[in-house]
Amino acid sequence: MSRLWSRYACLGGHAVRLFSDFTTSYARNSAQYFNFDRLNGVSKALHSPKCRALTPFVFAFSLFTTKVDDQANSDAKQDNKDIQELVIQGKSYLAAKQNPGKAEMSYLKALHLALERGDRKVIAHVQDLLANLALHANQYDKAEPLFRSVLQNLIATGTQPNDPAILEISLKLASIYAGQSKKELAVTGYNWCADTCRSNLKKFRDTGMKITDKEYLNSAALLGMILDSYGRYLFDTGQHKEALACAMEAKQLSQQIYGENDVRTLVLYNDIGSVKSRMGQHEEALEYVLKAVNGAESSAVEANDKAVFYTNLSMVYMQQGKHKEAEEAYKKALIEVSKTKDEQLKRYVGSLANILVLNESEKKSKS
Repeated sequence: MSRLWSRYACLGGHAVRLFSDFTTSYARNSAQYFNFDRLNGVSKALHSPKCRALTPFVFAFSLFTTKVDDQANSDAKQDNKDIQELVIQGKSYLAAKQNPGKAEMSYLKALHLALERGDRKVIAHVQDLLANLALHANQYDKAEPLFRSVLQNLIATGTQPNDPAILEISLKLASIYAGQSKKELAVTGYNWCADTCRSNLKKFRDTGMKITDKEYLNSAALLGMILDSYGRYLFDTGQHKEALACAMEAKQLSQQIYGENDVRTLVLYNDIGSVKSRMGQHEEALEYVLKAVNGAESSAVEANDKAVFYTNLSMVYMQQGKHKEAEEAYKKALIEVSKTKDEQLKRYVGSLANILVLNESEKKSKS
């Protein structure tokens, strides 16, 4: 839940949760996610369009091939070589020049060729690129019908409804509906994605598969992404108890997949602390945020993440009236944020100095 529970602050490519009482939502188009995004074979991609935009690189070129035999695969690649070149060109515009307009033109040319040939797998691939490009630009009305077309084309070519590709796109649609305040569609979509993914995992367990098996691992990581996005939506709509349940389940998955001190697990500790803080459970909030901070100090966690953890630690101390501890944590946040090039994060952390001063003044006036 790469970052869950107050308004998500997407800062410098690090979608991190800061306590909502002290922050506003920073909207930043970024193709990086911090929790369940480093999958083995499952493309990184999800999440609430309110904060995290989706990477335009979703499906691999395997969608250009068929499963008939090696010769058929080779012929298909050759037939679609011009389409592949246009797709590569579009991606190069994004990677080197960050020019989405030219990238879109390349993808549209590729789609025109794919439609002429009637290869629905290729059509689905290019439509998916266009859909993610639109979503990256927060053009939800444009992205939604494209994603729906991708689903139709994948299913028409034999992709099963419980396939990870279907689940990922369905999750994107649910996040779009969440951003459009279409509650019923969003909730239905999130629940279907989560239930289907859990069902897949149960089938794997029933066949003796373990978390170390690639297919099981990918599905578990995908469930983590689903819970991340759904949990954020639940928190934003005031359903804190349900949001906490999503965060706890995601934490358990992250521990199994990545380990206790991986940044994705630590961010989830931070998230859980944020939820519990909003629920008024300040002692438990402190416990979880401290786990994030202590884990970050004992592992290779980037300064951006440490700055956020220490900032949240400062906030929870402040909520408990522990002003000395709050000030010490805040100083550490300033040290960490000074190591980054993230100007948004620097401005945010710097702005909290006024809150600390105000709270200290209130403390003195009462004494």
